[in-house]
Amino acid sequence: MLADDGFTLQSHLIRAYRSKVDYGDLDILLPQEFVDRVGHRPLVERLQGVLGGDWPFVEAYPDAPAFHTAIALEEGGSLQVDLMPVPSECFAYAQSFYAWNDLSKLFIILARQMNGLRFGNDGLSRSIKINGRVLGAVTFTRDFDKALTFLGYDAVRYNQGFDTLEDMFEFAASNPRFNTSMYQLENRTNRGRGQDKKRVTYQAFLAWMKDRDLPEYDWASDERDWLELALDHFAGAREQYTDLLASKDRSELIKQRYNGEVVASLTGLSRIELGAFMKAFKKHVGEETFTAWLGEVSAEQIKTAVQQFHVQYRSMSPVNPNSPTL
Repeated sequence: MLADDGFTLQSHLIRAYRSKVDYGDLDILLPQEFVDRVGHRPLVERLQGVLGGDWPFVEAYPDAPAFHTAIALEEGGSLQVDLMPVPSECFAYAQSFYAWNDLSKLFIILARQMNGLRFGNDGLSRSIKINGRVLGAVTFTRDFDKALTFLGYDAVRYNQGFDTLEDMFEFAASNPRFNTSMYQLENRTNRGRGQDKKRVTYQAFLAWMKDRDLPEYDWASDERDWLELALDHFAGAREQYTDLLASKDRSELIKQRYNGEVVASLTGLSRIELGAFMKAFKKHVGEETFTAWLGEVSAEQIKTAVQQFHVQYRSMSPVNPNSPTL
């Protein structure tokens, strides 16, 4: 079906541990671009046309990327099918991220201990904040093996797969920076705690850790700057970080050159009239290129452009006897 629409990237059935005997649902990754082209409901309808039977369309959360259908079973009932769109640049990474039940959930928690690294379904990244303001994010890698290795795991062993849940849990605990306390519900965020209580695999992991002699890495004594280590370790990461900082400096410079106070001093306008003028000036320069233009010209050029447009604006605007410019 994907080939009919010109896509060489195939769908992917998410792997589960090999001794698993029953499935609550079936998870399938699909190329995001394919889903966007076809649409959620039409895609399910096409599945029904190709495979036959009755395939209901379910969109539990309209704003969520995943959508659902179901396969009727011979013995009665049905098997839920979760269709999960993934951008092509993240597709190979996502195949490993979603594999082996909720194992990546445990990696996410560990990564967060490393100065807030994000081990997500789209790569290893880190949100960059300055004085509480989010500038953006640095994506270190979308190579799953490299991301897993940076966390301290054996990627070769991970790719061999797991026969049982216990095999998975032993792998999770094999990290030299493993600590049981970070996974306990009382140490999770409110949102994470609510989610983890519902995850059967996570609850099984908590039970598995009890009464076992497991590593207890002392995170309080870990003084390494994991952000700096990641910036140095992954090619291109430092450049992304530098660009974000430069963007911040540029944004602050633009705000100094062009803001309501500056425009008011040049035009004498205030309040509603000031807002209307600034909106009109942005449209005059070009809404899509306005920010870029502010960064390219000098403060004096901005001043001249505002004053010149103000002359035009006054001639175009209805006369207001209360205007301070009259």
